[in-house]
Amino acid sequence: QLRTCENTVFAHRSRPCMLAQIGRCTAPCVGQISEADYKADVKSASMFMRGQQDEVTSELQTQMADAATALEFEKAARIRDKIARLNRLVSKQFVSSAAERDVDVLAVIQEHGMIAVNIVMIRGGQHVGDRTFFPVKMVTSEVMTPEELIEALESFISQHYIGREVPRTIVSTLEFDVAALAEALSTQVQNKVEILCNPIGEKRVWLRMAEENARLAIASRLRQSDTGNDRLRALIEALGLPEGTQRLECFDISHTMGEATVASCVVFDGGSPQTSQYRRMNIETTSDGDDYMAMKEALTRRAARIAKSEVPHPDVWIIDGGRGQVGIAAAVLEEAGLHDIILFGSAKGVERKKGMEQLIFPDREEPVRLAPDHPGLHLIQQMQDEAHRFAIIGHR
Repeated sequence: QLRTCENTVFAHRSRPCMLAQIGRCTAPCVGQISEADYKADVKSASMFMRGQQDEVTSELQTQMADAATALEFEKAARIRDKIARLNRLVSKQFVSSAAERDVDVLAVIQEHGMIAVNIVMIRGGQHVGDRTFFPVKMVTSEVMTPEELIEALESFISQHYIGREVPRTIVSTLEFDVAALAEALSTQVQNKVEILCNPIGEKRVWLRMAEENARLAIASRLRQSDTGNDRLRALIEALGLPEGTQRLECFDISHTMGEATVASCVVFDGGSPQTSQYRRMNIETTSDGDDYMAMKEALTRRAARIAKSEVPHPDVWIIDGGRGQVGIAAAVLEEAGLHDIILFGSAKGVERKKGMEQLIFPDREEPVRLAPDHPGLHLIQQMQDEAHRFAIIGHR
């Protein structure tokens, strides 16, 4: 029940948020829990993630008994339920080892032109989770040599553990000279760190699990990529866009009654979001809620960067808005000399219902309507949702 809000949100709350109302947070922002009790919850969560489940359970059982003795039966029942949830969680962790307490198991898999590194994290002898990273993006289906894979793994390990907790043992699926890397990590944490390559026994079972996780992650990413490509192909066909259309940018504006206006630009390439290329802009030319002026400033600044080749050249601009915003965008492109960028706006209509969008082109009198279940429309909706979400985050 720890808070998940950012510090800026936490500092300005005057009443509990919805997470507190549904029992997912104890609302420390408004003092519904004492500082000492909240610190105890943070400490328990940290202990649990370090694999000290027995200590956490024992401490909670003591708290439950104290609450029952003080006739605080509702509090005792809440603690009892918390213990039950923790026990259910621990029972699902099928990796258990008395010999090794803190281990990271790293498996590197190369398939379909992608490299995935899966890390299985074992703390206190219990499996506490895993995560997959894609450290190398390959644009072709070329197969990397074993030496190149080892180089990629070494680079990943050295970067991943900078400023992070380093376990006593790191198990790797590839064999390489680990002496220098182990010494560097040991110096960082001031404890001996052991790196084992291609082990046998129990650790080999862990490696197989990590390898399977990595393969599943690659398959999932491929499915997402195929869906994005299908949507993009459907949009190209429906709107008569050039066959080589790949890069789309979508713009949105967010403000509260004209205050703190923020513009967002989200980028999709091949039908997939490129989150690292998203950009936000604080609008300075208007403070009275003029969406047209705000959009003009945002697009002018973006067009200037495109013209100077500071960012990749897009194929399509999608404007979240109607004919007025589209007219402004067309004037911006004309002034910047970016005549090859295709432009259209997506207006949700009066009722703002999904599937009712009208696509407005500057050179067409009548708007284009796609069927509510059209894959190309789903791509536009996804981009608008992303642009809206990204703008609101910046605005808040």
